[in-house]
Amino acid sequence: MRKLDVRGKAGRARVWRRAALASLVLLDLGVWQPVLARIQNSVTPEAAATHASTGRILPQDLHAITRGHGPYTLFIFWDPNCLYCHLLYEKIARDTYAQRRLTIHWVPVGIIKTSSLGKAAAVIAGGWPALQKDERGFHLHAESGAIAPSRDRSALREARANTKALAALMVRHDQRAIATPTLWDPQTHWLRLGTPPSIAILIQSLERSRVIRRDAHK
Repeated sequence: MRKLDVRGKAGRARVWRRAALASLVLLDLGVWQPVLARIQNSVTPEAAATHASTGRILPQDLHAITRGHGPYTLFIFWDPNCLYCHLLYEKIARDTYAQRRLTIHWVPVGIIKTSSLGKAAAVIAGGWPALQKDERGFHLHAESGAIAPSRDRSALREARANTKALAALMVRHDQRAIATPTLWDPQTHWLRLGTPPSIAILIQSLERSRVIRRDAHK
């Protein structure tokens, strides 16, 4: 297997472009490809230490925007500047079946750009209208959400807490890097990185995880 030069920004960009192209091919084939996410820096012990005292990521501790009343709970960790998070948002927004079957908790994090944390804070402070503003005005070429970053200290603390919780979750699931979007069902400990090929496949995967957990407890 040929090693790729990942030194410097140019090298990392080449690796990312190749991974993304490969992911898009697999997506067309209906394969859930974890590479179809924005992979970030390695998880640091400092980030993971946020929840080290309890050893658990508690859903009620996350600062999320909740939509839907479906039977399947899904937490989506997303960055306002994440292209693949935007594509997932659009998939869900167009799918009425998803809106009936899912209760989605959108958890804003800041990991991709220097503006990401401030934008995550703006979404936390502004709720669902702010999230919609960010996604509806998303700039595809620049990979940039439309909302302006917030300097609100309380919202920034909450955005940092979300980001650290994501890092801790990656450690707990033996992931070596942070990626967005990250999809998580805390009831079954089901976790996936990236954009699913379809909402139907996403819901099937959630259903399967519940069946497996139920059978394991019989």
